Amino acid sequence: MVAKTWVSTLLIIVFFLITTLWYFWPVVTHFDSYLPDNYDGLFITWSINRIAQNFPVWPGKLMEGNIFYPNPYTHAYSDLFITSGLLAKPLLVLWPESLVGYNWTLLVGHFLLLVFTFLFLDSLAENKCIAGVLALVFGYSQIHLHYLPHLQLFTIFLLPLSGWCLIKFAKNKKNWWLYGWFLSLSFQLINSILPGYFIVASFLVLYIYLPELRLQVKKSWKALVLGSSFTLLIAGPFLWIYFQVSKYFNYSRPLTEVIHFSLSPEQLLTKFFSPVLFGLFVVAMGVVIFTKKKPPYLVWIWASLGSLILALGPALHWQEQTVKIPFHIPLPYLLLYFIVPGFQSMRTPSRWVLLAGFFITVVLALFLQHVFAKKKTSLTIVLLSIIICAWMVMPRFDHYYQIPKTKQYPAVYSWLKNQPGQVVMELPMTAWGGSDQNKQEVYRMLYSLNHKKQLVNGYSGFFPPDYVTLVNVLQAEFPSQKTLKLIKDYQVDYLIVHQDEFRRMGESDIENKIEKTIALQADEKFENDLVYILRK
Repeated sequence: MVAKTWVSTLLIIVFFLITTLWYFWPVVTHFDSYLPDNYDGLFITWSINRIAQNFPVWPGKLMEGNIFYPNPYTHAYSDLFITSGLLAKPLLVLWPESLVGYNWTLLVGHFLLLVFTFLFLDSLAENKCIAGVLALVFGYSQIHLHYLPHLQLFTIFLLPLSGWCLIKFAKNKKNWWLYGWFLSLSFQLINSILPGYFIVASFLVLYIYLPELRLQVKKSWKALVLGSSFTLLIAGPFLWIYFQVSKYFNYSRPLTEVIHFSLSPEQLLTKFFSPVLFGLFVVAMGVVIFTKKKPPYLVWIWASLGSLILALGPALHWQEQTVKIPFHIPLPYLLLYFIVPGFQSMRTPSRWVLLAGFFITVVLALFLQHVFAKKKTSLTIVLLSIIICAWMVMPRFDHYYQIPKTKQYPAVYSWLKNQPGQVVMELPMTAWGGSDQNKQEVYRMLYSLNHKKQLVNGYSGFFPPDYVTLVNVLQAEFPSQKTLKLIKDYQVDYLIVHQDEFRRMGESDIENKIEKTIALQADEKFENDLVYILRK
């Protein structure tokens, strides 16, 4: 019987691998040149590769990005991607192309999400067919696929893994499963903090749902202390750096920005529309409403609705406009924004919809197990119908971008790699609001993975104030003696001027203007790129 169980589990896992390869086949066949996003995807590629290049070093050194020079800890201006970097490092050593790190994390992360969601649901519903089908439904739902360009959210396999560890801990009464939960939380926090809150939220729901978990937690207080210490040891240094950066810049997201990036309810019927998940959830809700005896999965319904409410952000808005009648309608997220550490630095409350989707999947697993406990034939028909419906409505992602390989990088970066200086500035430079020009900054970060020098330029979730000031001055006054002095104050060794980008901005002959205004002549020329060596 045990052997049969393992065989069925293995077959389901193999099927997950097949669906992952099928869905992302363009990535499989263009592993070092395709990305699903050429903006945030390139930034994440830089993050993963920088972690892989730097590791193993102390946390402070690991957080030293090569952007926004001379500001420290610039890797902490966005999600850390440490776990992703560690996952990608072995393959990057064998295959040193930058996109390999992103695509390896994408494929492995998605596959593991399916596997651990299956194991989690199976441990709750005790039905492998239900667990396998619903793992696929969640993994390929629009709620999940919407975050494909945001790898830190798309590859949240540590969420179901942590829940599976808790259930095993409750049933087997072995402390190593509890340590597995703490380990999952630790590696999630050093990758992206928001899903760490998801893990904590799922712990609270499981604690309410499983009386055996409550009993076992109370008995294992020593293991809780040890596990907490373990998490602080792993994640604490990185979270401390996060705190120091935030404190140094006195940084927090303004409420207006947070509201703007909150979920509008109608988006559940547009970009987040997942008909199979939502349809079955409405049925499960109907059973709760019209049945006197409340089913055991009621707590998961409340958790799903609570997550959706958090996704709405600090104040209600509709069609991306804040609702005022005549005042803002405050929502629970507003309280968390002021009292929970880390919430003031999070820009996008709508991402809580991902946790809602996960909780809805749990509701459906328990709902199907409860309704069809003794009706295997009916359950088989329902599961086959779910698979067919999911297959019919699932849009296969095919919008990939061709990104240059290392040998295709502009010639100036190959030359730069072999030069002795360490600090580079590239013009024109931009910050938020630069539209397509922002993409040039993330491409420069991609190229820097090869030449490994310090960039005054950069792009991230946060721009240091001195960088924004520098950008404004350069955009308004370059070239001038004032801007030349400012550039030299940054100890720039190589100033790279991209003539084609200046031409797109209306400056047709920037080389001649630089020579006449500040008496600089290009030391090197590469097609559209001019190099001025400022420190020889």
